[in-house]
Amino acid sequence: MLVWHGVAPPKVEIFLWFFVRQRISVRVELAARGLILSLINDVSCPLCGQAPESVVHLLFSCNVAWKVWMRCAAFWGLSLTFPGDPKSFLLAWHGSGVSKSKDSIWHLIPFAILWTIWLFRNDIIFSKSHLDCSQLFFLVRTRVESWFMAKWPDSDYSAEAILLDPSIADKCSLLRSETLVLHSWEAPPFGFVKFNVDGAMVGNGSKGGIGGILCDSSGTCLASFSLPSGLGPAVSAELEAVKHGLELFVSLSEL
Repeated sequence: MLVWHGVAPPKVEIFLWFFVRQRISVRVELAARGLILSLINDVSCPLCGQAPESVVHLLFSCNVAWKVWMRCAAFWGLSLTFPGDPKSFLLAWHGSGVSKSKDSIWHLIPFAILWTIWLFRNDIIFSKSHLDCSQLFFLVRTRVESWFMAKWPDSDYSAEAILLDPSIADKCSLLRSETLVLHSWEAPPFGFVKFNVDGAMVGNGSKGGIGGILCDSSGTCLASFSLPSGLGPAVSAELEAVKHGLELFVSLSEL
């Protein structure tokens, strides 16, 4: 549940899985494998240049990353302190009580920040891009907004509103379930009859029942049945109800 929330693209969740295991290919990790010295003799953080680039430093304690975390938390009126390892951090974040709903946009924030910092870091190293903290913060909010709207397109707020203040999504009522529509029974046309049947089973399929009612165009009941059903899934009971209803209708037609 720390990583596989289904709120971010699969490749991002896979990245966070490596993050929790601290197996991301940062410079300290590459140096430990003896790989980085063949390319550059420098393990410093490409964002701040002030400390070795470990997983915890790059994504948390680097002053560039830290400012992004604090600016995002400020939308909820919070200040942050981080546990010392990625797993403890994610446990603290998702269990913080900021929102008790599993659908809270709060749960999207770590995915967006960690993934955006990682991509930004790679652009600096491989594409020689320049550090732009404002752009970094904007990209984080853009990802939060786009992932949120993709998963919950029927939210009460616009994409622009969520981009400006992600915390506003936690104040809206999300239309995540279908609206309950009530249908009343309708009589068949004059000269016709209607046979309604149904079957139901308990969750484990150990017992159930079938039933049906035959009515004419005036709503008068012509015949009905109610019987226990055999073992099996709910669809078996429904099929059994249809079969029994047909047999009963044929027998009545022959009278």
